[in-house]
Amino acid sequence: MKTELYHATRSGAVESLLRGIDSSFSQGFGQGPGFFLWKTKQRALEHARGLDRPGEIYKEVSVTGQPVIVVVNVDVTPENFDVDYEEHGPAFLRFLDRNKDWITQHSKEITATIPVAGGGEVINIGGKGMPRRSMRFDSKVLMASHAQSLGSLAGRISAFEPEVIRRFEMEALKQAEAVKYVGSGLLYPSRVETLDGIAYTPAESETELQRLKVKIDESRRNCRMRINELAALRIIREELPQILLSEGAHDCPWDGSKRQHRSIAIP
Repeated sequence: MKTELYHATRSGAVESLLRGIDSSFSQGFGQGPGFFLWKTKQRALEHARGLDRPGEIYKEVSVTGQPVIVVVNVDVTPENFDVDYEEHGPAFLRFLDRNKDWITQHSKEITATIPVAGGGEVINIGGKGMPRRSMRFDSKVLMASHAQSLGSLAGRISAFEPEVIRRFEMEALKQAEAVKYVGSGLLYPSRVETLDGIAYTPAESETELQRLKVKIDESRRNCRMRINELAALRIIREELPQILLSEGAHDCPWDGSKRQHRSIAIP
């Protein structure tokens, strides 16, 4: 059954996303390719509003414009989706805790160990080109660097024994508040919403984007016209009075005052 999912971004990204969402758009801050989506509109709105608060929300790829929400309808399955390991990492650690024996048996293949010194409460995770990280199985809050290590470990487990990670994903995808699209095909948005609730279908969004482009072009043209007007005013105010056209008092068209001029020859 299709589920409505939400992605928070800025309007500058919409035109590209309307052409189809590719799972490789983002590298998940080191977790691996995947397009981040919220399961609830409320969380997406919170995330989108945070884009306008400096230092609160970071996008892996810089985009400009106003915050918006891109909506998709899709079947959420382990074949096409993964969890975000910063958001759902603690649940993955609990899953690993329940499978300590399996981890110990295959520690070499998955580059992870459960050290005796940690009393069985800690897992050490390595990986090619990555620093070894230690995490407690009961961790409740994780940083992006921890999520990167967990995502890398999940990838190695999936490559070595896919059914193990599938069991976790079947459970986690039902509970996770955020998921990552990792499918091979393109996702197409069903609508785009502004933060004040105005919704556009893809066709309307394209029309709106074109309207905004026209407004931008008009603004640029107007800006150029204003520059020309300002240049003309500068000539009138600063240069023309230096060209004394005639003797006697005349109305000055630029300020209505009376000035004395003398005749000069204009080549």
